[in-house]
Amino acid sequence: MASIARLPLCLFLIILTFAIANKYPLRVIGAANNSVCDSTPKKLLCNFCLPSGNPHFVGDLTTQALKLVNCSLRQAVRADELIFNLCSLFPKNAELQFACIGCHGCLDAITNTLSSAVRNVKAKLFSDAREDVNTTIFYEKKCILLMKSSRSSIPYTILQALIYYIGYAMDANAAIRLLHE
Repeated sequence: MASIARLPLCLFLIILTFAIANKYPLRVIGAANNSVCDSTPKKLLCNFCLPSGNPHFVGDLTTQALKLVNCSLRQAVRADELIFNLCSLFPKNAELQFACIGCHGCLDAITNTLSSAVRNVKAKLFSDAREDVNTTIFYEKKCILLMKSSRSSIPYTILQALIYYIGYAMDANAAIRLLHE
């Protein structure tokens, strides 16, 4: 008899749970445009893993990086300082590691583009007159090492490569577009 008496309470709690779930759906932190995503424990797909998808963590960080680059260019910040400032963006974004399924499509695309770019800019100096050819060669080697590194998460490595691409004093917008082609 007591269990029958509790039935209305159980039904009320079930209805309340569904009402709350509909009003406040689970969201995946960092998803593009705060869109509601499937809350099942599966990894999100990047543009290279799923061409029809939306950029999320990588796109968000790239936007931050571009803003920092534009601000640095206006203030005539040295290339090495710009690289340091860009690097400081990434440790705060540890969730990047969970945003990639590891298909390496994005890494391949950026590596191919960078390898051809490196061949074209070997003799090109940084925009800062104090930088020299040896520094350019240093960043070229650093970039290649990063591409071969297995210790970095894939999105982190992509953005590091982007840093060095920008470090060659090339068009920042062109570098940003690499992540979305």
